[in-house]
Amino acid sequence: MADKGDTTPSPFVETKSILEQYSNTIEKVLEKNNHKTKDGYTYCYFWVVRFSDKKQISQYDEQGNEVMYKEVLDYQKKSPITKAWFIPFDTSKQAHGITLQKGQKLIIVRRRVQPWCTLMKGKHEKLLRTIKQIIYLLGYEEIIKGKVRKTVLHINELGDTIMNNDFNYNYVIKREVPVKDTKHVKSVKDLKAKLKDNGNMYSEYIVDG
Repeated sequence: MADKGDTTPSPFVETKSILEQYSNTIEKVLEKNNHKTKDGYTYCYFWVVRFSDKKQISQYDEQGNEVMYKEVLDYQKKSPITKAWFIPFDTSKQAHGITLQKGQKLIIVRRRVQPWCTLMKGKHEKLLRTIKQIIYLLGYEEIIKGKVRKTVLHINELGDTIMNNDFNYNYVIKREVPVKDTKHVKSVKDLKAKLKDNGNMYSEYIVDG
């Protein structure tokens, strides 16, 4: 579901047909638990790329084993990318796809976000904190009048979407947690130290954008 007031441009599509096409793959991946990462994250979406010759490469093969994105980079040398998707493992959600036009370069990125926190002031002090998650970015880069322009759709783990061309935009899922001891907390820095949160985040670029 897009944010209120958000307009998704025509190159972006949401489709159920791609979900049906990869339903068996999804089943195999979930059986093997291959959507869990070694560093404690869970993939809620996986990528699929289609080329002009109709060939498709998925993050997982039909047996549910992960495929290196290098296969996409190697194959696009002989056939350009025309479409790409992020497909949810939860099939009640929608897949998010993009159709590329001539001169447009695919942007497909996963951003791991580490927990961070903010103290909420008020009668009942609470801790507003993100959960450890991955934000998915799908879009394209093009050159218009000599300038590089990026158009990027951000997808969070709930399937919400928003257009924002800032790669570091935090489209995260937040949770409120009661704070029992805030007497010695006078800044976000203190609170992070208290909770042993480092506030770091980094991007995993599936393809250089």
